[in-house]
Amino acid sequence: MIFHVRNTRPREHIVTRTTLYPGCKVNLYLEIVSRQAGGYHDLEIMFYPLRNPTDKLVIEERGQGLELSCSDPDLAGRDNILFKAYETYAGETGFRPGLRVTLDKKVPLGGGLGGGSADAGSFLRYLNGRAGTRALSEADLARLAVGLGADVPFFLSPAPAWATGIGERLEPIRVDLSGYTVMLVCPKIHVDTARAYRAWDTAHEAEPAEIARKKILTHYLGPDRKLAFVTSCVLLNSFEEVVFREHPELYALKIGLLARGASGCVLSGSGAGMVALFRKGVALDGARSFLESKSTSFFVHSD
Repeated sequence: MIFHVRNTRPREHIVTRTTLYPGCKVNLYLEIVSRQAGGYHDLEIMFYPLRNPTDKLVIEERGQGLELSCSDPDLAGRDNILFKAYETYAGETGFRPGLRVTLDKKVPLGGGLGGGSADAGSFLRYLNGRAGTRALSEADLARLAVGLGADVPFFLSPAPAWATGIGERLEPIRVDLSGYTVMLVCPKIHVDTARAYRAWDTAHEAEPAEIARKKILTHYLGPDRKLAFVTSCVLLNSFEEVVFREHPELYALKIGLLARGASGCVLSGSGAGMVALFRKGVALDGARSFLESKSTSFFVHSD
């Protein structure tokens, strides 16, 4: 008699793994136009994406719900924006896959570079791509994203954009920086955005809710800020007047970079990150040495 023995061992579970590299952004232009009721502000912003620094998200399909680990253990709790993105998307669509996510955090916190928003935007795009028939339209995904943060919609498909409202209304814009080398400067200083807004409000509390733009600024830029940026690459950030007052070392970095050949330098978001533009052909040795002497990290981007 012949016995046929069948292998009854269960198949090894095949884990699907996806790796995402959310980048960051800088604001080459950020003007606080007016205050709204409820503490919000009307803004005009030029978003510009950068490849580095970048976080790394490794996503494995396994288990139930979302399990998150992070290179910075303090960021692995349920307050992480990735949890908020997951729960918000699941609540909207009913799509709740079992995921284990490992976050390797490289974009500095409190730098005005949108690292957390980039993580959320990239993760939402991943979830929507896996949701099948439950996937959201682009408009609905953007609407969901803005509930997580005003700049999260930008990171759904990061490309140069002019933003208005609280930063959520996006219009594609052509930005030609081919004549420049872009240096992103990342001081080891954490600037709290809510605190920066409160400081700005205090500095302008004597003004009406619709803030009168400074005459010299209107004369220089004209009524169309977007056109002024595109034609002249005017760098501006309304937060500088209050952030530099509280952190004079940031102002010293800006002046130091301008003195070493930068054509322009501006705070990104509420800081502390800054972006400096150097015309192609200008040697960066002096700027590099200056930042290294200050133990300040930086990233050079040249297309």
